[in-house]
Amino acid sequence: MPATVVVRSLEARTGTRRPCARVAVGIDGSYWGDMALTWAIRHASATGAELRVVNRTGTDPLPGLLAASAGSRLLVLGCRGEQHRAFGLGALVLPVARSARCDTVVVRGLWSSIAGRQGLVTALVSGGDQATAVLRAATAIAKVHGSALQVLSRPDGSALDAVAHATDSDILVVGRDAGTVMRFALHHAPCPVLVVRQR
Repeated sequence: MPATVVVRSLEARTGTRRPCARVAVGIDGSYWGDMALTWAIRHASATGAELRVVNRTGTDPLPGLLAASAGSRLLVLGCRGEQHRAFGLGALVLPVARSARCDTVVVRGLWSSIAGRQGLVTALVSGGDQATAVLRAATAIAKVHGSALQVLSRPDGSALDAVAHATDSDILVVGRDAGTVMRFALHHAPCPVLVVRQR
């Protein structure tokens, strides 16, 4: 079982705002694990959420990450970790994105996007049943971070074009049911990707 640390947000500790949810983040000492923690701290601070840090140790950290997702509103992890240092997507990312019991943010891309300096959230709506949930999640995260929102409607076949439109975004929002679009975004997006679970 991964080691966990629960950190209350600053607002919660000072009593100025009550935590509204939990954000869980998986770390493993890698560069992208650190970037995931950076993103999660910024988001938890903006929302007043409790932050749960999950140390991805052991030979199979997947069960621990999925367990952490069960009691969280958001699960955050890097695009690859200590066990996958080469270019590409870490082995845990797709299984977590497909099976987490909450929405998942996979941190990748440019530092300016990870740090939230672009001021834009992009939602990719592919026409599936999850379009409403994607729009709701994109609107919520744009509001929390004071960002503009753009909505792009693309079929699976134009995933490359859709991801190309996210070069100036802080985060790309896709549905778990988006198939090719979700997989392509997780592999190639120039910014963090929020995968919205099926409701």
